[in-house]
Amino acid sequence: MKRLVIDYEKCVGCELCAMRCSLEKTGSMVNPSQARIHLVRVEEEGIMMPAVCRHCDEPKCIPACPVRNCMTKDSKTGLVSINAELCIGCKKCTEACPYGGPVGIPRENPKPKQSSTIKVLCDLCHGNPVCVEFCPTACLQYTEADPALAEREKKGKEELAALIAQRK
Repeated sequence: MKRLVIDYEKCVGCELCAMRCSLEKTGSMVNPSQARIHLVRVEEEGIMMPAVCRHCDEPKCIPACPVRNCMTKDSKTGLVSINAELCIGCKKCTEACPYGGPVGIPRENPKPKQSSTIKVLCDLCHGNPVCVEFCPTACLQYTEADPALAEREKKGKEELAALIAQRK
């Protein structure tokens, strides 16, 4: 099964991934705050790490969600998803995710008693992630698991999780 692989050492922090993702998801504007991928930055140390849903084998976000069936994992594709109609915007999924996967975006036309924001996840652009296509350093790849990258990616994920934990 293909997955998004990130070589954190190659990221230069250009945010082309977030800009292109936001255009893909909104269909009309470039606004990185609408993207499903974002950068975790520690400016003083020169650290820039892409944060995106990793579609974990055992996602911590799903059991953290208080709304039944709001978050699910597709057994065939492995994709974790959030039902926008059920999402109450409580941020429990974000708090539970060690990789900064769920991001909040404004809810279009909220109904009474609905939060003004919802959480969204990367859906890998249905098998053709545009962030990969536009990454100038190829730090983002959509590929079968690559043993050569696995160790570097694992180290990067651990560093990313530590950075995110420090910010919570």
